[in-house]
Amino acid sequence: MFLIKLCLGVTCVYLCSKIAVSKANSLKESYLFWESVVKLCNILLQEFSYKKRPIKVAVSTTYSSTDFKKLLNGYVSGNDITVPKYLTDAEVLKIKSFLNELGKSDSETQKLALNSYKTDFESIVIDKKLEYKKTYSVTLKVGFSVGVMMLIMVI
Repeated sequence: MFLIKLCLGVTCVYLCSKIAVSKANSLKESYLFWESVVKLCNILLQEFSYKKRPIKVAVSTTYSSTDFKKLLNGYVSGNDITVPKYLTDAEVLKIKSFLNELGKSDSETQKLALNSYKTDFESIVIDKKLEYKKTYSVTLKVGFSVGVMMLIMVI
């Protein structure tokens, strides 16, 4: 009987830790996603300042967020863009409007729009970075602690 309780308790610790890691990674991915968006804005601003190249050429760079890379690949190929689940509805709307603006007007208008979006996105990056730094390690510790409490309660 003790062995069954021990196995159940260890399973609780494992599952709570996995849930916490998943939530913590979601925070990290959200921060990296917005950081990648700002990086794209910087690249496009540099591109529009010197010469007009197709958007496909300008976006083919490495980004720290794999979700953002998938989103860009969907946009460039003309497919439906897949937006990560950790983005809020307002953030999804911002990303979609940003992508809809790309390549739709002359370079001066593009630069003005990109500067506007860049300032919005930089404020989001600052917020996400603060949230990530504050809650990442706490989320992991709370998940493990809840699992250990459940282990103690089962035993």
